[in-house]
Amino acid sequence: IYKEKGFILTFSGDVSFDELNTANGKIQGHSEFDVHRYQIVDVRNADLSSISRDQAREPAAIDMIASTMNPKVRIGLIASTTDGFNICKEYADNSIAMGSPWQFNVFYDYDKALEWAKSNEQRSPH
Repeated sequence: IYKEKGFILTFSGDVSFDELNTANGKIQGHSEFDVHRYQIVDVRNADLSSISRDQAREPAAIDMIASTMNPKVRIGLIASTTDGFNICKEYADNSIAMGSPWQFNVFYDYDKALEWAKSNEQRSPH
């Protein structure tokens, strides 16, 4: 869903690596990609157990390339379990290590993630 200069993705049930990549591709192909300022990725109700931490490197690499077209994006990741949090953090850590200009933060709370993603203040990586 695109609204107010941002994309909001919500996943639930068993989520595969391919599903995450497909959703990511839809954002990057969206007509508003070049002007959007934030993404919220909500996996609180998703089972990410089929996704390995190593697989988090691929979307980080793809997003690194995409960030050259729009470097001013904040990614708010929301998880409710330790496993989900760790997968989100792995993606964020890999993105930062690759030199992404995007900023990342992992949350347990949707409202806090949205507030952070929409804010204009200086932010530190996760």
